Amino acid sequence: LPIALVFLPAADIPTFVGEGKVALGITGRDQVLEHDAVNPPTDTQGVEEVMDLGYGVCKLQVQVPVKGGINDPRELVGTTVVTSFTNLTRKYFADLEGVPIADMKTTIKFVGGSVEAACALGVANGIVDLVGKCAPRITGWGLGFVVEEARKLQAVWKSACVMLILWRYYRER
Repeated sequence: LPIALVFLPAADIPTFVGEGKVALGITGRDQVLEHDAVNPPTDTQGVEEVMDLGYGVCKLQVQVPVKGGINDPRELVGTTVVTSFTNLTRKYFADLEGVPIADMKTTIKFVGGSVEAACALGVANGIVDLVGKCAPRITGWGLGFVVEEARKLQAVWKSACVMLILWRYYRER
């Protein structure tokens, strides 16, 4: 049985597996959720998670400047939030606002890297970014997901490294 290994960016794997171009993929659950937020599974495409590989545990989390006075994600409604996960972040804030994405007041901006710099450089009031399972407060840019009870901001989505196969293949087995 011939096998070809293909190395792709993590964000591209749900597309290639979901369209049946690659039989099996390994990526983060966050990448699958980001992809599915705009490309929901259909009868002919999509991915099915078949195994949690038990490593790469992280979460997407709303973060704000520690000294900014924001204590709840709802206080970011109507402001600007920067993230690499624009689809999930739009969905999260639209749900928070109780409106369709097209009607939300919060502005979501994409930054492909250095998301944590956005508040300090005046681009955003808050960010949504990946943090590791045991990540300490992000002090370099004055951000925190703040563990003090009065300022807890929740994890938006949890992630881990997962194995995926084509949705319809999994359903036919």
